[in-house]
Amino acid sequence: MALIALVFALEFNTKYYLGWEFDAGTRQAVNTIRSRHQANLQEHIGASWATIDSFNFYRAMYGLNWLAQATRGAPQCYYDYFYQADSDTPSLKRFAVKTVFRDPSPAWRCPCRARP
Repeated sequence: MALIALVFALEFNTKYYLGWEFDAGTRQAVNTIRSRHQANLQEHIGASWATIDSFNFYRAMYGLNWLAQATRGAPQCYYDYFYQADSDTPSLKRFAVKTVFRDPSPAWRCPCRARP
């Protein structure tokens, strides 16, 4: 019985809720964007439909008025940052982007455009 309890305790997960693995790294992605922010610069983010509400939640929670609300626009739109699943990243190859954050558990990344 103690062995079963130990196995159960070792599998206990506090990083995300079951079914919400895709959203586990959103807060860390927002914090990465916050750390890269330059004063007096309005920035825009394009996010996947699955994470857009979380981005807007953290934007409001942290009072990030310099970050426009996240939108679901196509990658062809201009954004300073994108937050997409790895499987969607090839659609960004035509832009000059580099990954500034990568969440390893659900394989999401946050590439950004090179600043002029």
